[in-house]
Amino acid sequence: MRKTIRNVYSPLWPMTKKVFVATVINAVLLSAQSTQASELIVKPSTFNARQAVITGTVRDEAGNPLPGVSVIVKGTTTGSITDAQGKYSINAPDNAILVFTYIGYTKIELPVGGKTLLNIQLTPDQTSLNELIVVGYGTQKKETVTGSISQVKGTELVKSPQPNLSNALAGRFSGVVINNRGGEPGYDGSSITIRGQATTGSNAVLVVVDGVPGQIGGLERLDPNDIESVSVLKDASAAIYGNRAANGVILVTTKKGKTGKPTISYSFNQGFSSPTRLPKLADAATYAQIMNEINYYASESGGLNQSYSEEQIQKFRDGSDPILYPNTDWAQTVLKKSALQNQHSLSVNGGTDDVKYYMSLGMIDQDGIYKNGVTSYKQYNFRSNIDANVSKRLKVGLSLAGREENRKFPITGANDLFRSLYRSKPIVAAFYPNGLPTRGIEGSNPAVLVTDLGGLAITLHRCLMLF
Repeated sequence: MRKTIRNVYSPLWPMTKKVFVATVINAVLLSAQSTQASELIVKPSTFNARQAVITGTVRDEAGNPLPGVSVIVKGTTTGSITDAQGKYSINAPDNAILVFTYIGYTKIELPVGGKTLLNIQLTPDQTSLNELIVVGYGTQKKETVTGSISQVKGTELVKSPQPNLSNALAGRFSGVVINNRGGEPGYDGSSITIRGQATTGSNAVLVVVDGVPGQIGGLERLDPNDIESVSVLKDASAAIYGNRAANGVILVTTKKGKTGKPTISYSFNQGFSSPTRLPKLADAATYAQIMNEINYYASESGGLNQSYSEEQIQKFRDGSDPILYPNTDWAQTVLKKSALQNQHSLSVNGGTDDVKYYMSLGMIDQDGIYKNGVTSYKQYNFRSNIDANVSKRLKVGLSLAGREENRKFPITGANDLFRSLYRSKPIVAAFYPNGLPTRGIEGSNPAVLVTDLGGLAITLHRCLMLF
């Protein structure tokens, strides 16, 4: 059992929201496994050791200087970077350990041991170079890839669980801009551009899932727990898809079965979404004072209390007459402090050398941020990937995926609701003392519009894909 608490960010219409996600993962393996207790190693403190300036040169396997190598004192934030000649200089205690890291090379940890000159030679990281990268026409080893391709593993995506996969990709690829202008449940997808705006028209990227482009729902409605890897093709490496790849290509590879006994995995994510920041509006007493000042500067001859007297302002302040002199905080009346969202995923994979299988079931439930609101989104999805070796030269694969999307919303759209919410005056009550709603502002009461009293819109969408 592993429990983690994460703090991630995703959008809330029409503003950003902060999501606290509690993740619980329980994987049951039919083959027994053992876990050894970790040892606690106490290392001697370096705070009392003598400080010295350590210098040296970092070279590659051919003896050429390496610029840009990161040199850090282990366990601290003290660091340096090699210059164009591969030289570095750093202050470190005599008993410190220096960590040398560079992209594509094996990390080296070297104890200072009282020395002031440390020359290092880095060797290529063969494990990284042999890693398979998904390209437009198959897979390649990382060391042979010449095009501009970025890839992220599915194990990284589930670390920041998002109901919408497009939001989980933010900040994970260089040159990819992911922008979200709304976080309404069921419509919280992000717009994605690769290397900026390509045209004045559509800049939509091509999404290819398991080699099939243009699937219904695209990237947004995929279950992140089913993703093996996501690759972004940024230049001529996407040319295999023709003119549809003019704005770039995103390749999604879902999980496949693995040889061995069946492995059953279950994960559950419980999230609490809340607005990061809301505009702070004036209360009724402050509103009345501001209206007096506006009228005074428009006509000073009328005095300071042209709209409201001091007695009326005091009634707004103390709430002694909630019918004639209410004091309404519309944001607190209409919006909840947090909204729930949860995600379940159950999968099983296994197989033999000839037949492998992966099957999964998933469910997403998102609640709206409105008090007594009807806004919600529920999704049920499944996926089945089966690969079989018919003969030494013939392999057959079958992929079946489907989902049901159930959306519920009030008749009034989110934009109009928030417009009404922040146009409502604090001197107008949302409800009378007997609990009945008022007309609100301009005939619209946002506290009522978010409920089903004003009407309910239900959208049910089902899709099934076989390839």
